[in-house]
Amino acid sequence: MKTCNIIFIHGWLFDSRIWFGIDDLLKQNYNVTKIDLPGYGKNINNTQDFKTYCEGIFSKTNDNTCLITFSFGNVLTSSPLLKNHKCINKVIYINPVYNLDITAIEKLKKNLESSRNQTIKKFIFECIKGSFNSKQEYQSIIDNFSINAFPENKILLNHLDSYIELHKEYTKPKKEINIISQNDYITPNKNIDGYLLKKAPHIPFISHKKELYTVITNFLNM
Repeated sequence: MKTCNIIFIHGWLFDSRIWFGIDDLLKQNYNVTKIDLPGYGKNINNTQDFKTYCEGIFSKTNDNTCLITFSFGNVLTSSPLLKNHKCINKVIYINPVYNLDITAIEKLKKNLESSRNQTIKKFIFECIKGSFNSKQEYQSIIDNFSINAFPENKILLNHLDSYIELHKEYTKPKKEINIISQNDYITPNKNIDGYLLKKAPHIPFISHKKELYTVITNFLNM
């Protein structure tokens, strides 16, 4: 009997395909839901703001629910946002953004407007930089996400602006675990308590899938 529910929340640029099958491993023992935020993937025509959308998702949760977030997705799980949703009792953060670099965000926005494809390709490279098999992982991401399949610039720019605003009110919930990649060049989380994925890049779901599965299930079973 599956006694725990899991909701996956992706970050910026990549939709729910970014999990690269870790959700399939967890489906064996848990009820799994992968969401696409408004403007992304199968939710491309949804015009809700991210906070309102997540409130709607959280309001439908059942007892014993865990959120698993990646990268910028952590700002959508702030304590004030979760306080009315008691069924959500655990949160797993994979390479969360705790220290937001506003200057870097503004530079990213400017580069997107001037050279979209080049900026996206560079961002993808930074996401797998530091992996022992970065070339193959880069190609896996390109094969999974064609450049034309990413959200339009308007969505991506609004998403970055939303992150800046949500980050201002962000506070971590109590029952959480951080899973941190050692070789993360997007959100280097130094001196953050949590589980360290040695030699893993920002996107660890290709190279460290089995290790992630073990860490996640151990936390869920605590």
